[in-house]
Amino acid sequence: MRARGSHGLLLFTDGIDYRNWHDNLGTALYCNVIIMTSSGYGDITPAPPVTRMLDCMQAITGTFYIAVVGANPVGVNSRIAKQT
Repeated sequence: MRARGSHGLLLFTDGIDYRNWHDNLGTALYCNVIIMTSSGYGDITPAPPVTRMLDCMQAITGTFYIAVVGANPVGVNSRIAKQT
């Protein structure tokens, strides 16, 4: 990735190619999900759209799994506290 800067602002010249929005939608959604779930891009990234979709589904499922597993003990603890 090459960067050029002016006034402390970096502009990356490599990235998503300029095309119609519907041609870049899958790439943009993949980048958004990977960033939002904090899983990161790593050294190896899936290239075909099907594997990117599977990667997004796994990242979202893993995030919800951690949220549910983490919230369950809190709910149990609050029910026990209300009973006493």
